[in-house]
Amino acid sequence: MSDLRALRARAVTEDLPPEEMPDWATRALVEGLDSPALAELAGMGTHDPRTVREVFHTAVDELGAPPLTMTEAMWEMTHHWAQAMLDGTLTPYDAAHRIWNAWHRLDHPDELIGFVGDISQWDDVPGSHSRIEQSLRAEASEYLRKRQHPASSA
Repeated sequence: MSDLRALRARAVTEDLPPEEMPDWATRALVEGLDSPALAELAGMGTHDPRTVREVFHTAVDELGAPPLTMTEAMWEMTHHWAQAMLDGTLTPYDAAHRIWNAWHRLDHPDELIGFVGDISQWDDVPGSHSRIEQSLRAEASEYLRKRQHPASSA
């Protein structure tokens, strides 16, 4: 369920482009997931992006993913981006920049201020990139430790 929640969050925040949705649906079918809209989505190819998004959301509804508001999706994505920074799937700069954008969209929550402070120094102090990256990784670790992901708390 947490994978579907994260996937929904990616779609709500437009981090998952519509052109990737049919490929996701095909992989999901191969992995054993099934629903009428999922099969429809897998066969869509390059249709109108709005239609693809609608069928995608119907498919994840049918698979039991919870609906998410934009705020809930943004919080989910801050978790995803912090984890991606630590996993190396996003650079510290890219992950922190996305978190900085989320900070603006979420009306400047204190929980994200460490990322914002570090990334705002990036252009101001170019010789300090490796120190800033190290600080961003530490911030990501602490953030993930404090904000337990719903799927990991038991």
